[in-house]
This record gives sequence, structure tokens and C-alpha cells, in this order.
Amino acid sequence: MTKKILFIDDEPEFVRPQVIALEDAGYKVTLEPDPDKAVALLQEQDFDLIVLDLIMPPRREERGDQELDFAETGVKLHQEIRDELGLVDIPIIFLTVVRDQEIRHPIRRLERKYGHKPRFLTKPARSSDVVAEVQRTLGDPQSAELL
Repeated sequence: MTKKILFIDDEPEFVRPQVIALEDAGYKVTLEPDPDKAVALLQEQDFDLIVLDLIMPPRREERGDQELDFAETGVKLHQEIRDELGLVDIPIIFLTVVRDQEIRHPIRRLERKYGHKPRFLTKPARSSDVVAEVQRTLGDPQSAELL
């Protein structure tokens, strides 16, 4: 059975090589640049894994007069996926330029709360590294064959 991945990144042109590599490795990938639409997809469909960027424009309900740190969008989306949507069994790989440990720390804590090992790949990431991490995370045995 083909495993389904939701790839959430607001700059699809920069992650298209990773998406194509995942599709070539046999995964069904949905690339969604809009965090609001990604939440709707997660409510409507089942996915085996999420690849999540942390730096994204504020979501519709967060927009207003205040200036928001774009990293807050990804952190809040992660928390919503886990706590509000209750999707605690889906592994998440964070593909992001964020290296700030103050931002990564709450993510690590929440992932551990649900029994997940926090997984971060730093952009720009090689497509082969993304495929390998997805295969490792999903426990796919063919990881060595495809790289």
C-alpha cells in the first residue's frame, strides 16, 4: 500500500525536488503551501507522515495589526496538529531553516510527550536526505536500495 505524505511548505518551488524524489521513491505526496488548507486536509484525509516547514506567513486567524514572527506559524501549526486535531500518531519531519534552539525546544518537548523522536532536517536539504529520513521514520526497508 502506498504511503501518503502531506508536505506543508509555503515555498513549493524550493521543495519541489524533494517532493519529486519522494514520489519517485513510491510515496503519494500532497504538497500544500497554505497552512489553513493543510489543516483542512488533515481533517479530511489520512496521512502516514507530515513534512512541515516552520517559517510560514501567519494563518488567516493570526493576521492582524500585530507583527508576527513567521516561525510562530509553524510552531503553532505543529501544536494544533498534535493537541487540537489529536493527530498524535502521525510522525512529523521538520524541514526548515530554523536552527534556533529556543524555537526547537518546545517542538522537541511536544514530540516527546507523544512518544516521537523529534526529527529536523535543515534547509536546503538534499532530496536523497529527505527520502532517507522519510524511509527511516516510516520504517521502510527499501531505503538502502533507492539511494
